[in-house]
Amino acid sequence: MSKIGVITIVDNKNYGNRLQNYAVMKIYEKMGYEVETLILNPRKGNIKYIPKAFRMLINQIKQQFKMDLSHRRIKNFSQFNKRMGIIIKYCPIWSRLYIDSKYCFFSVGSDQIWNYKLGCANGVSFLSFARRSKRIAFSPSLGVSVIPKELTDFYKSKLIGFNHISVREQSGAELVYNLTKKKAEVLLDPTMMLTANEWRKISKPSIHIGKKYILKYFLGTEEKKNSDRIVNIASLNQYIIIELANEAYPELYCADPSEFIDLIDHAELVCTDSFHACVFSILFNKPFLVFDRDGNGADMGSRISTLLSVLGLECKMPGRVDDANVFEHDYRNAYRILELERKKAENFLKRSLGLEDEN
Repeated sequence: MSKIGVITIVDNKNYGNRLQNYAVMKIYEKMGYEVETLILNPRKGNIKYIPKAFRMLINQIKQQFKMDLSHRRIKNFSQFNKRMGIIIKYCPIWSRLYIDSKYCFFSVGSDQIWNYKLGCANGVSFLSFARRSKRIAFSPSLGVSVIPKELTDFYKSKLIGFNHISVREQSGAELVYNLTKKKAEVLLDPTMMLTANEWRKISKPSIHIGKKYILKYFLGTEEKKNSDRIVNIASLNQYIIIELANEAYPELYCADPSEFIDLIDHAELVCTDSFHACVFSILFNKPFLVFDRDGNGADMGSRISTLLSVLGLECKMPGRVDDANVFEHDYRNAYRILELERKKAENFLKRSLGLEDEN
């Protein structure tokens, strides 16, 4: 069977990261390919961001309890990879000829693999090691709306090396066009290519809640006014609040990706600033409240606004849902659009893989 090598961010602490990696694998497997996720050591990268990583590491060491939780969480995520059959291979970049001979295609995406702020913008993330005919950009995210002037030549030179480009948000498509005059298709995040039932097959209900609950999942700093609002909604409806991404609740903080999707699936309401929490709320037909991510500006909201706009759910934009209607939701039209978007993404992949006529 032919193999595809996937380049993405491999972070055993982020739900969206692991779930999109799983989705990409399943999508290509349905098309008849074996999939391996590759971690290649680039010749050089954006090293100016390394000191920040060291500071983060030092802070972890200083906080033993937090470090213990972090190890436990990483272990749970690693076990998820094994259970799901996600094969991760570490390869030195100098063996590029050997790597090229083993895979018929290389796919980059999704996640923020092209975000220079994360130190991801290097030759590896743009598949420069592979022949042009083997490169596929499958819903990667640039994660920003503006590329610094000093990096425009780099991005331009790398982007023109793709015969087929898709991105995850409209702002990314505009950046690609402004840099290269090439049209990039805006595709679904790969997690939306799988159905709710497909996701339920891998969900793991191992965290017992026992009561009806509102799920809180904030990746930015939650503002007090938002917290008070959620508490008020819970109180009026006699729901408890459970909170992910908060070390004060160790069992929830260490939940693996299978438990993450199960917790969304059984929530009465999801309150979040997370793109993937919105994705799974829609897939599982759950009401959700979206909040602007504090401290990250408009760039981080681009993915959510694109998602909601494409699916005709602009009514769910931050600030547009009042408390009286917070549980009202009707995704029937969104699901019809979703089927069309899935077909669009499938056709893009078929063209990229040479399975469909370019014309």
